[in-house]
Amino acid sequence: MPPSKLDRPFQPVFALAQAIGQYTGLAVPFDYCYKTQATPALKDLTDPVLRQQVLANTLAVICMVG
Repeated sequence: MPPSKLDRPFQPVFALAQAIGQYTGLAVPFDYCYKTQATPALKDLTDPVLRQQVLANTLAVICMVG
């Protein structure tokens, strides 16, 4: 999942993904999943249905083969 704020000096999402990758021995590319449009901060949305509606059609995945 891409971070919600790209201008942060420290990205917790990236740090957690890197740690999991090191633990599992798996590669952790950060450019496969991206947002197609901006969304409001999800931390402020407590209703799961509303969160799903806000995120609908906002994420895309680039598939790399080879």
